[in-house]
Order: sequence, then structure tokens, then C-alpha cells
Amino acid sequence: GTQARKGRPAENMWTAARMLTTFSPRDLAAHSTTDDVLVSEDDARLFCAFLLRGSYVRVIRKAAPGKREARYKLVRNTGPRPPVERRLRAIWDENTGQYTHIPGVDA
Repeated sequence: GTQARKGRPAENMWTAARMLTTFSPRDLAAHSTTDDVLVSEDDARLFCAFLLRGSYVRVIRKAAPGKREARYKLVRNTGPRPPVERRLRAIWDENTGQYTHIPGVDA
């Protein structure tokens, strides 16, 4: 569809991951690249690692370096917009060795 044909690389890769449900980084790159958006296999590998850190995917086949790529299964499809990594400003107390404030976390 047209959704995967325009937008940024992360949006295209998220759309492809949602449509494919099981994929390798090569699959994501192939299904996410358009005339307007280039998605390299390295970009797709980084995106897969990002999704794995966020528990959106699980590994269904480990990579064998030089032989085959890892395969992933989407296990958390939260909607049409891709997850985004954000940096949060927190307050760290050097005296106690603890965070005294983390936005969005109740103490």
C-alpha cells in the first residue's frame, strides 16, 4: 500500500515488520526501500536490535555469521506508528548514588 511507500525509514520498517510478522533484516530492508526512502541492511539490523531491546520482537532463529541472518517474530504490534527511542532528563544524586527524579516514574 501507499503507507509503506512514503515516510521515513523507521516508519517504513515498522510497517513492513507489522505486515510480515516474521522477518530478517534483509527482508525489512527490501520491503522498506522505496524510490524516496533508502533503507540499508545495516539500518534494518539496527532497527531489529532496537525492536528486540523494546520487547517488540523475539528471535526465532539466531544468526550464523557469514551463513545466515537472524530471523525475528513481531510479538508486540502496538499500532501504526513506530516506537521511538527517547532520552529522558533525570536527576541523579551523587551523594546517595540514586536517581531522585525520573519523568513518568512514580516514586
